[in-house]
Amino acid sequence: MKGFKTIFFLLLIVGFSSCKKETIEDPIPEQTPVFTANGSLNGNSFEIVAGEDNATMQTLTRVENGVKLYSGILGHNNESIEFGIHEGNIDLASLSDLNNFTGSLQFARIPSAPLLMLSKELLPNAMMIDQIKWYVNGVFAGIDDVEIIYPGKYNICAEVIFYDGMQSTLCNEMIAGYHLNASYKLTHYLNQTGNLKVWIDEATVPVSSVEWLIDDVPYCENEMLDIGEIGLKSYKITSIVTFTNGVVRTRSILVDGSLSGKFIEDFSIFENEIINEVFWDYSVMIKYKKNGITYSTAEADNSNATITVTDITYFGLNSSGNQVFKCNASVNCFVTDPSNGSEIPLNFITQFGVEIKD
Repeated sequence: MKGFKTIFFLLLIVGFSSCKKETIEDPIPEQTPVFTANGSLNGNSFEIVAGEDNATMQTLTRVENGVKLYSGILGHNNESIEFGIHEGNIDLASLSDLNNFTGSLQFARIPSAPLLMLSKELLPNAMMIDQIKWYVNGVFAGIDDVEIIYPGKYNICAEVIFYDGMQSTLCNEMIAGYHLNASYKLTHYLNQTGNLKVWIDEATVPVSSVEWLIDDVPYCENEMLDIGEIGLKSYKITSIVTFTNGVVRTRSILVDGSLSGKFIEDFSIFENEIINEVFWDYSVMIKYKKNGITYSTAEADNSNATITVTDITYFGLNSSGNQVFKCNASVNCFVTDPSNGSEIPLNFITQFGVEIKD
């Protein structure tokens, strides 16, 4: 494959909100503590109780590569547990049913193989392209061929340099490592007289409506974009598709009015042909910290591990006004020991607080 391959490791956490601490009253001895974790790491027992030994229950929402991680941190400076649940159905606008956060959940594991490969050679007009500079979430990722490892929702831009030196840029959203409730591709045909037709192709569920934009200006709402002679310059054609199940997806292409092959497809071939099927919908991430050392489930093999959330109920609002839910869970899993890379068992039962917001 022409060009060089860049393995693009995005930071697992590209942004996160500040911690929102729950207000914990002075504990009354006769009452059962609200937030607790009791278990063992590699056979060494531990117990963390909010309100004791300066332990607190913090609630927060992290954003990892464009996807929310509803989370909480129970503990103090020397010892803590972070418990997080990824959102799911991320191509739907509304917050998922809380029932998706209960029962037997799966652990999120960093994939061992790429989820997406952005390749110049896979584009239909690759012979007309000198090189492509790929940008992922605004960060330069590589030239011609780029691999994406982590699941997420990405804004991917291709800065295309054609063989005649002309340069064009096109951006599209792509989802990797999460279930897609709807998808499609854009297909266009430009005849010798300059008449352009663009339509929705390979839709995975029925389409409710389509809004078309030309160079980011609204043009019409029809199933197909059918216009007369468009002229010799390049045009950005955007479709905003609403599906019958509520999913709304947007894709753009660059049309070459000169018919010289200097167009850019919508990248759907990359999203629709995922290399490695991994689904992080409603998956769990756990970190246990002790004396400055962090043990994480992200790189451990937890395919046979068990985590059961028996109950999730509304608890109250945190200091930022976001909803906090109390989770009762039982966890039997493995974490990676950063000192030697080995996997060691982590087992505990807990009442945990997580922030879940739209």
